[in-house]
Amino acid sequence: MANLIGMDSNDFILGTPQGDRIRGLDGDDTLLGANGDDTVEGDAGKDQLLGGDGADSLLGGEGNDELIGNQGRDFLSGGNGDDSVRGGLGNDTLDGNDGLDSLLGDAGDDLVRGNGGNDVIAGGTGNDTLRGNDGDDSVFGNSDDDYLYGDFGNDSLNGGSGRDQLFGLDGNDYLAGSDGDDTLYGNAGRDSLLGESGNDQLFGGKADDTLSGGSGLDTIRGDQGDDCLMGDEGNDFLFGGKGNDVLDGGFGDDSLAGGLGDDTILGSFGNDNLFGAEGNDSLVGGEGSDTLTGGSGSDIFGLGAGPGSLVLITDYNEAEDFFGLPSSLSFSQLQVRQGNGANLRDTVITIDGKLLAILVNTPSALIDATDFISVSGTFSPRPTTTTTTTTTTTTTTGTETTPTPTITTPTPTITTPTPTITTPTPTTTTPTPTTTTPTPTTTTPTPTTTTPTPTTTTPTPTTTTPTPTTTTPTPTTTT
Repeated sequence: MANLIGMDSNDFILGTPQGDRIRGLDGDDTLLGANGDDTVEGDAGKDQLLGGDGADSLLGGEGNDELIGNQGRDFLSGGNGDDSVRGGLGNDTLDGNDGLDSLLGDAGDDLVRGNGGNDVIAGGTGNDTLRGNDGDDSVFGNSDDDYLYGDFGNDSLNGGSGRDQLFGLDGNDYLAGSDGDDTLYGNAGRDSLLGESGNDQLFGGKADDTLSGGSGLDTIRGDQGDDCLMGDEGNDFLFGGKGNDVLDGGFGDDSLAGGLGDDTILGSFGNDNLFGAEGNDSLVGGEGSDTLTGGSGSDIFGLGAGPGSLVLITDYNEAEDFFGLPSSLSFSQLQVRQGNGANLRDTVITIDGKLLAILVNTPSALIDATDFISVSGTFSPRPTTTTTTTTTTTTTTGTETTPTPTITTPTPTITTPTPTITTPTPTTTTPTPTTTTPTPTTTTPTPTTTTPTPTTTTPTPTTTTPTPTTTTPTPTTTT
């Protein structure tokens, strides 16, 4: 084992086939470990460190350094400065430390930690564990089944292909599952979660979150806060949890449950099941044959929500619930009668002979104009808007006071940040002994990152990985 130490100048040092200790000291050094299990330390300066074969330890030290582990199970630490760190082949451990670092695990099952600074972290191939730690980080799993943690700061996480698990933890984070059946946890902060393709599970956590399932059969839970949940394509399950939530099933035959709070629930397209649960909820089936159950509270059931709209209302309470009509309809246009045959105990509502709604176990004699209110808008599924507005005013007619809500469907724009990661490939040459010391030119790439930075207060971080129960409650519908 050789102990190779440079001088306070720009050194070029090539190790021996055995395991060496190589130190550059001051200056902009190029240090090559060759074969063996080497320890390579750049110390001060703008250094290039290459591990070669073997299980190597590369320590950048001070300055903006470039580290490549190459083959073997390597440990790479950039040290202070804006470093570029690449693991190469093998199951490697990469630490960025302080500074704006670019870290690429490359091939193998790697552990990559950004630590301080706003870092760009990518796993490469293999089942990787990637942690942003402090700073506003951009983390990419790339291929295979990865674990991504934003930790502190406002982070952007993208799982890539594979069955990934993403944890935003503290801060206002953006999480995208990308391909595969992914699980996303927003945790603290106002987070945006996008499942994209695959059968995904999304959990908003604390604060007011936006969750979008994308394609596939998704399970979406808002948890705490006033959340916006969108199923998008596929047969999805949406559960608002606590808070005044907005749920939109999108395309497919969806099941939507508001949970606690005054929720707005829209089935949009497909044959959907809507359940308000507790609170004063607004339920709109949209296009298709939908089943609406308000639960407790004073609920509004939307009628005439689109072409081919038919709703089965299971628990209309004449004492506290209302029917909402779009501005294009009025009570005088409707025909309300008692059903017959299988619907003998039900009220049937039609318009121009077309069936609009069935009220289960409700005598038609209880239904009159006072049960209907006008709701602004047309109930068209998923109008183009980026705002969520759920207001309630009152209109007094004689002694009758009825709410007139405004219901709009939010469709927020979620932009996926894609920072550029530049992989350095230094030129390695075996020098011919000479009396002069070559001084190579080293360029440290500085990746461009676009980090979403919403303003909020950062709660106390949770370091325990949540393992939520994904049992899907199914609302009970009695016909």
